[in-house]
Amino acid sequence: MYIKHYNENEKGENAKMDLMDKYINDLNKKILGEIDYEKLQQSYQTKEMEYAKTVLKQMHDTFVKVYGTDYLEKYDHEFVAVPAIIKGSNTGEICIGLVELDLQSSGEHWGTIFLTEYGVARQGDEDNPKESSDFISQKYMSYDYWYTVQIEGDIHIDIDEMPEDVAPIYEFCQNGQPNQEQEMGGML
Repeated sequence: MYIKHYNENEKGENAKMDLMDKYINDLNKKILGEIDYEKLQQSYQTKEMEYAKTVLKQMHDTFVKVYGTDYLEKYDHEFVAVPAIIKGSNTGEICIGLVELDLQSSGEHWGTIFLTEYGVARQGDEDNPKESSDFISQKYMSYDYWYTVQIEGDIHIDIDEMPEDVAPIYEFCQNGQPNQEQEMGGML
């Protein structure tokens, strides 16, 4: 279960885009292949969501390690993929994943990657198996999201208005000092 990389024609030669590639590469190598996706989906059905929180925290910590921070200044990066909590607006179902943002605009959302029992699936990707796409549509469409990093001047999410069932997951990822690199070993 891996995230496909962007091809060179789409991303150009921007060094800051390379941070996103490094982040995706680190997720692919160190985290996504180690996840027990059935256990992850089961975790979504519990109040504590311990396994989901642990996986998301690893994704957050990897982001901090690659970018050197959990706070992005506007216009410092063109595109980013950030760890996020995703909640279906109609169903209330929660999962974790990545939200892809264009920071050169006003932080416009341009894609979501879901982690479900079917593995890693990018919303709208025609390569997704039908059962995975149907599952995401039934459980999570339409959805709200809250990313675990902070973005300067962000107008798309309001941490202060986060739902009660989402807040503990977010807070778990904020555990420890901001910008502190933490060891990843053995959490999955």
